[in-house]
Amino acid sequence: MVQSNQQTKLSQILNAFTAAALLVSGLLLLSAFHVEGELVRAFCLGAFCFSLIVAVLLFAITRISRALDQSHAQFQQALEVSNELSEKLSYQESHDTLTGLLNRREFEARLQALLKQNSTQPIEHAVCHINIDRFKVINETCGPAAGDELLIELAGLLRKRVRHNDTLARIGGDEFGIIMRDCSLEHAEHVAKNLLDLLGELRFNWHGKRYAVGASIGLVPLTDRESNVSNLLSSADAACHSAKDKGGHRVFMFSSNDTELAKRHGHMRWVSRINRALDEDRFRLSFQPITPVIPAEHPPVHYELLIRMQDEFGNMVAPGAFLPAAELYSLSTKLDRWVLSSAFAWLDKHPRHVDELSLCAINLSGHSLGDEQFLDFVVDLFVTSRVPASKICFEITETAAIANLEHASRFIGTLKALGSRFALDDFGSGLSSFAYLKTLPVDFLKIDGMFIRDIHEDPIHLAMVQSINEVGHLMGMETVAEFVECDAIIKVLREVGVDYAQGYGICPPRPLEIFERVEEQNSGAYRALTIDAA
Repeated sequence: MVQSNQQTKLSQILNAFTAAALLVSGLLLLSAFHVEGELVRAFCLGAFCFSLIVAVLLFAITRISRALDQSHAQFQQALEVSNELSEKLSYQESHDTLTGLLNRREFEARLQALLKQNSTQPIEHAVCHINIDRFKVINETCGPAAGDELLIELAGLLRKRVRHNDTLARIGGDEFGIIMRDCSLEHAEHVAKNLLDLLGELRFNWHGKRYAVGASIGLVPLTDRESNVSNLLSSADAACHSAKDKGGHRVFMFSSNDTELAKRHGHMRWVSRINRALDEDRFRLSFQPITPVIPAEHPPVHYELLIRMQDEFGNMVAPGAFLPAAELYSLSTKLDRWVLSSAFAWLDKHPRHVDELSLCAINLSGHSLGDEQFLDFVVDLFVTSRVPASKICFEITETAAIANLEHASRFIGTLKALGSRFALDDFGSGLSSFAYLKTLPVDFLKIDGMFIRDIHEDPIHLAMVQSINEVGHLMGMETVAEFVECDAIIKVLREVGVDYAQGYGICPPRPLEIFERVEEQNSGAYRALTIDAA
């Protein structure tokens, strides 16, 4: 402001000097015409020219000064705008746009700084992970606008209850995190329970209707000097999910000695590995033959496709290691999409194999059965590929079908109308297995392996298999025995009348590329069911 006033005074002085110079030059010019004597007239004219030059220079300096003033003002304005934009960008980088709380990136940065500080000056801290129990219900029932409004209201409530030196952030869709600094575990638990009571009392009002909210809270002490951000957040998330699994609306304290929590923690580590393997295309397809129990000279080319993961070191990982985590954390539909896309792409490239193929079985998860978009995805695959629907058999587990009975019936009906077939996997594991068969028009019953493994030694399991086989045949279904591991089991299955067998006693899973090898040798596809995998 002072500089601006100084520039204004300087401009006024220059204008005054310019006016004076013009006045003097005018007077000198008039004098030149009225004075007598050539010498005096010449002096007046010379003085006039000098005064005029001075006036012109002063005028130019005034203009330049004014232009500089304007440029300086514009520069200052641009600098202010730039600083304002920089502040906004910095704010947006560290804050959640919806709630105004810190975002996950800034939360992790502050947690990292605290860990670094704690390595030299160990003090008790705690990390709190809050997951809103009924957010999904409200968001789906009332719409995204209601969900956003609820998150804003929750952020305001939490902001009022955390201490000024604590760090509150929105770290996920309906998840909040709190770093409790200089806080004993007992006090952190007391604070967490108070927050739980606060959220439990909340009634979210939307268009005249009131909704209960509630939350599940996971709490992790920050006492280990060797801890890192990733492990701490993973532990807090696992504790929060354990609270939710136990019915929700409770605080769950993380403990490294908790076997259930350790198991969940292990599953959570698989989540990042699964996503990374998908990104890096490290999943592979294998096949396992499904052969007639009564030997045939040329058995049908009937197999089940199985997914395998190649780890970071090139080793193959069996599905039992990562599929439970995929199911638990809703990644199974992503894997199902990968399997179907890869299988259809491979079959499209090998039309000769498809001609010889009797049936290719592909597993589907319970999550996929309840996903309308997934059904559209499967239908589109049949439309855009040359793979006949009659060559594909979808396998769904009995428990998944019963849990999503309405969705499963619609899913099966839609794809059977195209010509596909269905198998009910792990049949017999449920208490009411037979009761649901009439509502699920499947073509195959795959008898649960728990009855097959010792069928040659356990009369009760033998009776169960006989019962399942008989009911299946009465309903026009074919039966498949899983986990067939020895000749003694095959002999019993033959006596019972089971149609097909699958297991390591028949053939272990093999890479799909074996079919390519026999095709290059101009052999029939069924040759791949019997040749050595090496």
